[in-house]
Amino acid sequence: MLVGLAAAVHYYGSASHSRTTTRAAHLVVARRVFDSLTPGWQQVRRGPGLPLPHLLNALPVQIDWLYRTGFSAIAISIASMALAAWAIAALIHRATGR
Repeated sequence: MLVGLAAAVHYYGSASHSRTTTRAAHLVVARRVFDSLTPGWQQVRRGPGLPLPHLLNALPVQIDWLYRTGFSAIAISIASMALAAWAIAALIHRATGR
């Protein structure tokens, strides 16, 4: 989790987090689920890629600061990376007994 936080601080400081259009598209689609002229879960189908990022960000991006900075996506990414690292370590421990 600390490695993910350090990477997020580094990229956030260099403004690299806001250079990709895919990141912005995921947040816009997530925001449209509740905040659009035609709100609803059907908005998830209109975005790029798989729907999981849109669904995970649907509630946090309703807070304007999290939407504009992209911090909700960064926090979800850090948590996902930490969970994946823990799961891999647990699988290795179970398989090898170490």
